[in-house]
Amino acid sequence: MTDNEELNLHLTDPLDADSDKDNFSDGLEVNLYDTSPLEVADVPVPLVSSTAYSPAENQMGTMAFEDFWPSKGDYDFNDVVINYNTTETKVDGQISKVILKLQPVARGTSYKNALQVSINTPITNIASATMGPVSNAVPLTPIADGNQTMFVIIDDIEDALPTGRPHECLFFSRAT
Repeated sequence: MTDNEELNLHLTDPLDADSDKDNFSDGLEVNLYDTSPLEVADVPVPLVSSTAYSPAENQMGTMAFEDFWPSKGDYDFNDVVINYNTTETKVDGQISKVILKLQPVARGTSYKNALQVSINTPITNIASATMGPVSNAVPLTPIADGNQTMFVIIDDIEDALPTGRPHECLFFSRAT
């Protein structure tokens, strides 16, 4: 803010950086918050931010899926194995960002299985979604599913884990 703007437009002293003593400089109040530099009540309340991790910060959890359950004798849960980590950021109690890291590590299925993620919020609450490294992220299309939103992460798990070692699961089955 120029001295002229301070003196003639906002009626503040250019030598006093914070005319209303609210800990926000006059220039910040005018240029960033679009508020009056003379009104303490105009200053926005700082936002409260929090971050939660699952299973924990910088740790991966494991999810194992069974595609033939509940068929008798097939409870090996080796058809698709995925490592994951979730970071959820909230601002003022509202989820503002979710980072879901997924790492397919094994498959023991011959079926065509997809990996889809469902989020318990309507599609209208999703501002944007991307997939991939930040430097090379591509848009991810949300799919409305009632009051939930679904994302297809992998169309066919074999694309992520091609046939052949080391991705195939070693397993045993036991008839009961």
